[in-house]
Amino acid sequence: FALHLIQSRDADLVGKPFFARYDPDAVWLDDLKPAFADRFPWQ
Repeated sequence: FALHLIQSRDADLVGKPFFARYDPDAVWLDDLKPAFADRFPWQ
């Protein structure tokens, strides 16, 4: 998935794309895993 944050404590992250692997059991952002990196930009 290609996603972007519309709100963040770090204003530099707002609007920048990040990628997550598809997970049919994910119900919240915390349930997702990064697709092409070891961690998400906010971690």
